[in-house]
Amino acid sequence: MKNIIVLLSILVVIFASSCQTIYVHNGKGDFEYEVDVKEYHHNAIFGFVEASESKNIQEVCPNNWRTIKTETTFLGGILNIVTVFLWNPESFEAQCD
Repeated sequence: MKNIIVLLSILVVIFASSCQTIYVHNGKGDFEYEVDVKEYHHNAIFGFVEASESKNIQEVCPNNWRTIKTETTFLGGILNIVTVFLWNPESFEAQCD
């Protein structure tokens, strides 16, 4: 019985972790693009607290931007669940003009 509970707990953690990828295109953004900037952003406490500095797109891409991508990977989702939503790492990518 204990093994079943452990197995079910592991499955809940795996299936509850969510992956997401969000693209924002500015005019002629490309789905296939070269990344000019790739950084990580960390949120904490259910996403209410930013653990790393916010990205100002005008500082990241001073001339203009074409595509912005944020992504929570499967591993990031697992870390979010394992830490009881205290830490959520996300990647941030930008294609600049």
